[in-house]
Amino acid sequence: MRSFVLLITVIACSLNFQETHAQDALNKWSITLGLNAVINPVRVDLPNEIDRFETFNLDPAGFKLNVSRYLGAGFSFGAVGSINNVDTNDNSGDELAYISVDGAFKYNLSKGLIFRPYLTTGGGYSWLDDVGAPTANGGIGFNIFITNNFGVNVEGIYKYTFRSTGVQHQQYSAGLIYKFGAKDKDKDGIKDDEDDCPDEFGLLKFNGCPDTDGDGVKDSEDACPDMAGLKELNGCPDTDGDGIKDLEDECPEIAGPKNLRGCPDSDGDGVPDKFDSCPDIKGATNNRGCPIPDTDNDGVDDSKDKCPNQAGPANNAGCPIQKAKDQLVFKRITFEYGKVGLTQDNKTILDEIATTINLNSGKIFHIAGHADNTFSDEHNLNLSRQRAEIVKNYLVQKGVDEARLTVKGYGETRPLDPNDTESDEARAKNRRVEIFQLN
Repeated sequence: MRSFVLLITVIACSLNFQETHAQDALNKWSITLGLNAVINPVRVDLPNEIDRFETFNLDPAGFKLNVSRYLGAGFSFGAVGSINNVDTNDNSGDELAYISVDGAFKYNLSKGLIFRPYLTTGGGYSWLDDVGAPTANGGIGFNIFITNNFGVNVEGIYKYTFRSTGVQHQQYSAGLIYKFGAKDKDKDGIKDDEDDCPDEFGLLKFNGCPDTDGDGVKDSEDACPDMAGLKELNGCPDTDGDGIKDLEDECPEIAGPKNLRGCPDSDGDGVPDKFDSCPDIKGATNNRGCPIPDTDNDGVDDSKDKCPNQAGPANNAGCPIQKAKDQLVFKRITFEYGKVGLTQDNKTILDEIATTINLNSGKIFHIAGHADNTFSDEHNLNLSRQRAEIVKNYLVQKGVDEARLTVKGYGETRPLDPNDTESDEARAKNRRVEIFQLN
């Protein structure tokens, strides 16, 4: 008996099954039916208790029936009846009828889904032939459940009698157990009134709702219920591990950034490798990922370089900067006879001059107006001043800081060609504005 108890205890402690919904709490009723064996209580002259196993009686006609109900907190109570025949073992061949009726409390040691060891205690009445006596019972057993409702039961009990006419004995049994009593339409082990999905087989951790793909995300919250995936992606898979679910990943087997819809960009030029004609060389998005030539090697590619054969800075569109100090006198602005207005040719020249001045910050420029000697000295002085002012105003309109410009009219005092000539072409050179760098 001690060896049997020790064996059951070791099994109970060593098997560590996953804890699940207690089947007793779900199916409160159970019926156990099986065979029982009694260690012969007749012969009392055996030298020790271990030898009593030599008088082990197992009658094919003997059976044991247990009807029990779960009480809660791991406890249940059952009514037990047993019938057997016990051999007297005195070479007479006689057998005595054995009958016992008991009430048994049981405490489950585990809430395992498959292996459920337990302790049992109680009392009853046992008859050997026509002699009966009350007994106090204690034992250990276990159930192994094959399905949610059906299982195998093995139990060992020691029965102590309170009368001299009774005999202490041991009873062992093995049989089938069937649990019932709960409504569970989907047979998932969760009562319908506690099952959030009573018509679908599900899991306890999801209150009876299914997780078809087994990814830990229940189907009702799983965007990909038939494909195992990640919780952070709502149950959808991410094969390449780039943080983009396969359903939205244009390259699901190769990791890539989200801004390129999961496709790689090896050279980091913003063009996915699958569309990049030069995937290993950083290039331009408007040239299928290939670099655009830069003929003059000035860092401005030819598509944006206004001077592709002459090196120049990007802020001057790739063209070289012509310093104002290299042009002490800009191209002259000439005027028609007796007039102040700017012609289209004049404006074109002034546009170039404005660009050069703006590229040479900190420089001061002088605008000098001139006239021929056709009119009076006073008239020519005013005319030359007006010509200088109109040039200044135009440059200011083009973004030149007015503080960097000085203006003066010189009248007819500084001719390029003599004013006493009869040639109008010579006089035309004197009707002009000139721009000088002062510092």
